Amino acid sequence: MIDYTFWRLPFLLHITIESAAVFLFTCRPESQLSTKECSVEARLVLRQYGALLASSNLICLGTILQPYSSSLTRQIALALVVYHVFPCHRAWFRLQAGHEGKKGAGERRVPFLARPDLHLVLHVACCAAFAAVGIF
Repeated sequence: MIDYTFWRLPFLLHITIESAAVFLFTCRPESQLSTKECSVEARLVLRQYGALLASSNLICLGTILQPYSSSLTRQIALALVVYHVFPCHRAWFRLQAGHEGKKGAGERRVPFLARPDLHLVLHVACCAAFAAVGIF
C-alpha cells in the first residue's frame, strides 16, 4: 500500500484536466477539429467521447471517496494509464505536425490551454502518477 494521500492525487489530476475536455467535447465538439466544417456524425462521435470522459471523471471521484487504496484502485489506475497514452500520442503527433500554437495567415491561434506541448506534459504526468499508484 502506498501513502494515504498520494494515491488520490492522480485521480484528482485526471478530474481537473479532463473536466475542461468534457465540456468542450460535449458542448463544442467542432472546436476539436481543425476543419471549419464539422459533420453531424463527427459531432456525435465527439460528444460520445465527452460522455466517456465524464464517466471516467465519475469513476475517479468514486475512487477518491473510498477510505483507502485497494486492488480495485490499482486496477482503475492502470486502466487510466492506458487511456492517457492516447492523448500523449495525439499531443506528440500535433507537435511533430507543427501545431504548437503558431498558425498560418488567416488561421486562428491555438489557445494556451489547447497547446499540444501542455497536453503532452499533463498526460505524461498522469501516466506516471497512475502507473505509480497501479504498480506500488
